[in-house]
Amino acid sequence: MADIHHHCNRTVVAAQSSNPHFLLTNLNGDFFDLGSPNTSNYNGLFHKRQDAFYKALSDIAPTAPLRSLEIDGSCAVRVYDGAKQRFTLIDEGLIMESSGDFIVTADCKRLYDESDQGRVYHVDIAGSAGVMTAVISYTKYSDGSLAAPLYGIHIAIATDVQIAPSQRWRQVYYSYDIRRGTASTPWVHDALTLRGAGTTVICVAENADDALRRARALFASKDARLREHAAGRAAGTPTLPVRQQLAWRALDTLRTRTGIVAGLPWFFQEWSRDELIALGGLLASKEYRAVIPILDKWYSVVKPDGTLPAMYPDKGLPSSDAPGWLGKRTRDLLLLLAQENMTSILPQSAIARWRDATGRIIDGYRSQMRGGLIWSGKNTTWMDTSSNDDGRAGACIEIQALFLALFDAHVHLCAMTRVQVDQARSRSARELLDAVHTRLFIDGRVLDGLHEDGSPDMIVRPNAFIAWYVAPRLFSHAEWRGIFGSLLPDLWLQWGGLSSIARGDPNYHPRYTGEDVASYHRGDSWYFVNNMAAMALHAIDPVRFGDYVGRIAAASMHDLLAHGYAGHASELSNAIDQEPAGCYAQAWSASTLLELLQSLDDNS
Repeated sequence: MADIHHHCNRTVVAAQSSNPHFLLTNLNGDFFDLGSPNTSNYNGLFHKRQDAFYKALSDIAPTAPLRSLEIDGSCAVRVYDGAKQRFTLIDEGLIMESSGDFIVTADCKRLYDESDQGRVYHVDIAGSAGVMTAVISYTKYSDGSLAAPLYGIHIAIATDVQIAPSQRWRQVYYSYDIRRGTASTPWVHDALTLRGAGTTVICVAENADDALRRARALFASKDARLREHAAGRAAGTPTLPVRQQLAWRALDTLRTRTGIVAGLPWFFQEWSRDELIALGGLLASKEYRAVIPILDKWYSVVKPDGTLPAMYPDKGLPSSDAPGWLGKRTRDLLLLLAQENMTSILPQSAIARWRDATGRIIDGYRSQMRGGLIWSGKNTTWMDTSSNDDGRAGACIEIQALFLALFDAHVHLCAMTRVQVDQARSRSARELLDAVHTRLFIDGRVLDGLHEDGSPDMIVRPNAFIAWYVAPRLFSHAEWRGIFGSLLPDLWLQWGGLSSIARGDPNYHPRYTGEDVASYHRGDSWYFVNNMAAMALHAIDPVRFGDYVGRIAAASMHDLLAHGYAGHASELSNAIDQEPAGCYAQAWSASTLLELLQSLDDNS
């Protein structure tokens, strides 16, 4: 086991892991993640070039085993017997302060290009006046004939340590990829070795001259840039209690110049549902000025029919719940700004645009109403996979709650602009509330929904907890208490989470099945749902449900401290035991953990 130390607010929080991983990012969208050893093809240095990602390096590592990993803000420090590394990823490139010998391993490729044909490396090493440079040039050809080049990647290194060539191919096996059933190229290229104590900078570009120019410039300014980077991070960090601060840092890592990516290493896009849920963490840390442009971004892409793209930029994928989440976060922001007497920071032009857009979204939802309920298509809710089921096509409980949250936001915006709420929209909200009580609430239990044919969906899932989080007014306090009490026996996992389907269901899978989605929404335990459930249980009955709340919070913190990427919140876990799975850094997991910890600390 290796030690992990999280440095936060002049406090060190300790944990242990058999294989600690870390993750660093910058505002460009680049990321750098390593294990000890690596467990996935998604470990390494990844460079964003316009809308595509390119992998540059697989590893920078000694041959000795890891003793400890230190996470200190935006830096990661790895300590070995006889060697040490301190990594900082800034916008210009990667900076490594180190002592010892390290093999630099390249694994250049455009993301998802796993062809092992036509891969050619060339390494140039030069040195002058105490500064050595190296350029690792990679060309990808269409096949082994090397006749047709497809693309190139160039990695430039500038350093004051010694560089020695290696240039050997090596076969690798990645345990996490094998677990997930993910295909990857099994060969990496040990390009060179770094020897001694000093500082190394690494820059990636499309051509060699540009990469080398950037590396030389960064090396010349490295000390100043490290100071500026540290000062900038400190200035942008809110003051929070230690546990909340750690959760905030996990969320902050996934922010770019344009928003919040859903998760790393492979959900590096801005997904509407994920980003809007993740805004809860920024609201909790009172970063209202950061929330407004993200909301405005999504309002700018509301379509004439009231639908919202699942991704930004739009890739043509639908989402039945993202429009409701836009309303939910708008309402949250408006209430908080009013409480803080800060409504003036929201331009009147934005209020009017948001009012009109929420009206269009409501009308879009109303076009999907039947019998008073909103109906969704297959695989369009957050449970967006199907395996031996209907992909939750039908009237889903949390979609009804999201409509109410959206309507409440629209009413608020209308009041702010002194515009009357359309009577047809108000009538639809009342009809939906009535239909939820008459069609989805039976003998004190709430259905997960109705199938497309109108028959009850009797499968037990945790979506009622999301419904409470979104629209508590959907049921009374006493009704929620009974609903939660009826769900927990079927969904509770002893390690401190909820299964995504009843443990006794025929489709239940106790272990993560990876790219085979059988377990994804049929067993796997999702941390964002767990955190929302804990907030719901704590709000409804902290005495009766207190043990559940405490164990969920403890499990989510244990995941952040010791599992997946150290200091980050995993997407999900096995159901049968707590083991990280999916993306090891997920925005909505970190965000809802911050909200949960804040709610517990505020009421302690």
